[in-house]
Amino acid sequence: MKALIAVSLLLASLNSFAFDYSAQFGFQGESSIPDSSLPSSVELPARKNIELPTLNVLVFPHTLKSDWLHGKPDDSSQLELSSKENFEISFGEELIQTSNLKLTKNGNKIKAVSNDGRVFNFTTARVKGTSAIKLKRVVSPDKSHSYLGTFTLQFENDGIQAINHVDLETYLRGVVPKESGASWPLESLKAQALAARSYAYYHFLTAPSTRDYHVDDTARFQVYAGVSGADSRTDVAVEQTRGEIMTYQGRVIVAYFHAYSGGRTDSALNIFKQNNVPYCAGNAEIFPRSELSDELSSGSRWIVSWTTKAYTSQELLEEFKSSSRVGGKFTNFNRSSQVDLVEAEMNDLFESVKTLTVAQNATASSADLDFADVRTALGWSNFPGYHFRVTDTDEGFVFKGHGWGHHVGLSQWGAFIMAKNYNKNYLDIVNHYYNDIDVEKLPWSGI
Repeated sequence: MKALIAVSLLLASLNSFAFDYSAQFGFQGESSIPDSSLPSSVELPARKNIELPTLNVLVFPHTLKSDWLHGKPDDSSQLELSSKENFEISFGEELIQTSNLKLTKNGNKIKAVSNDGRVFNFTTARVKGTSAIKLKRVVSPDKSHSYLGTFTLQFENDGIQAINHVDLETYLRGVVPKESGASWPLESLKAQALAARSYAYYHFLTAPSTRDYHVDDTARFQVYAGVSGADSRTDVAVEQTRGEIMTYQGRVIVAYFHAYSGGRTDSALNIFKQNNVPYCAGNAEIFPRSELSDELSSGSRWIVSWTTKAYTSQELLEEFKSSSRVGGKFTNFNRSSQVDLVEAEMNDLFESVKTLTVAQNATASSADLDFADVRTALGWSNFPGYHFRVTDTDEGFVFKGHGWGHHVGLSQWGAFIMAKNYNKNYLDIVNHYYNDIDVEKLPWSGI
């Protein structure tokens, strides 16, 4: 998210369903869900052993079909590293200094060419420098970012893999401005910093030992753009909350966050089917929807209340049939025959559909879809939230909803309003969105 003025100018001329929401606002919009096998909170290490963590972040390649920050899926057969000053690359007993390194896949090894023409091959190497190092994404060079810390370069999954080793506080400098708006009130940014740190530290403690990294830099976890994504305003928020994390009964929480709830946050049980996340039970916003709508330009008010394009019967069936999640329910449906949509079960607390029935008289077929199935099948970039209603119009089926993201945990635009219009501090904000949590200062806070 950027300044509201900039957002207004940017979106005023855009159709709100012709773009990737995250790309236009410059932020992600929601945290991802940990693997279902992981706990909803994790015990802190012994106090004497809690030190500033070094986070291992997979920064290359990314494989998401569409990623607003990193562009198209990377070509893992080639990568270029560069820096304003020489950096060191070491492998085995070799140590080479260079300011530019071109990497290509060479059989089952990585071929490297330094700026002075030296050529060498390796399977694993370490890189460190005194200044930021830029990783050039050959497929999307304009989506390249620079990073502090050190790197491991390795041949993995039949290609080049780069892992950035960076301390947690420096990592957050590249996360917070991509997960909230750097121009926003400081207290809302501090709430985001606290959520992002807790989320990252949770993954630091729970990442499987069989994986070389704790998180990656995409929406699979939380978006990270290295030092090139840092902003002095969000740097202040990170520093003023340094070492602070949220706990529930002494355990680090998964601090879910999203863009805007639509009026009331939802529970992790309802959205994620997680029945053991008591700190995300859902709470009403302290302000009406109209108050946030008044802060936005007409072109960006879809954050509060959105409407999809009209889907024809054939278009809906194509999406449902091709969905890996629900496609099996539509085997007997005929693409050329009309369907009816019935709001079979409602979630009255959110004025939204809980179960949608898709029926086709021509084939005597029907399928019940959970609201989460519908959003997933139609695509998150086209379907901002989980709370929606559906209407059959002359043009087709139109879905209308409230809010942006998964509705669980911290509401980013809610934090903005709470700080700006209600003078709430970051502790007020996090205690509103997370139930019965504590904020703990760990030793690396320096306090």
